[in-house]
Amino acid sequence: MKNSYFADGTAMSGPGIIDYLFDHPNLEFLLLDEIDKLDCRSQMVLLNLMETGILVETRARSGKGQRSQKMNLKVFGTSNESEKLIKPLKSRFIELQLDSYTWEEFREIAIKLLGQRYGTTQDVAEKIAHEVWYNLKTKDVRDILQIGKLAIKLETVHFVAATLHKYRPRKYIKEDDENEELDEQFDNLET
Repeated sequence: MKNSYFADGTAMSGPGIIDYLFDHPNLEFLLLDEIDKLDCRSQMVLLNLMETGILVETRARSGKGQRSQKMNLKVFGTSNESEKLIKPLKSRFIELQLDSYTWEEFREIAIKLLGQRYGTTQDVAEKIAHEVWYNLKTKDVRDILQIGKLAIKLETVHFVAATLHKYRPRKYIKEDDENEELDEQFDNLET
């Protein structure tokens, strides 16, 4: 899109986004991935901008004082956990929830993503997708990438997935009988 700026909330500081906005007063669209990762102060600046159309920042500590500018900006944000957004900012957005991937979509994403990032062959990528979807039951693309970094050969995919399952912090794992079965499979693996 013309006159737009894409930023990843996990890789950019709030002050960096604010500085960019001041440097580009005619920007029309701000696209923020992982908007929930912005600190509270940066969220408040965005809230004020969306509410008033004026970008305002006060820098008491740095001695630079206050700066402001009028902007006609539309903000789009994505988030996996919208609960981390401050409530007033969250209320300024139209909230949409995307459907979960189907198995075929998930498989296709694994093949393309792993092929592009790591040169993973299709059979290994399919096996990784299968492990994440059916055994880890997270259906999380990040798990595809984590396993894909380590499992280069088809024979190592299950071992890496089972290790991830067994030793990752429990907050990531849904406890059920099938997870116990995966633990049992892991214990029977030869190292």
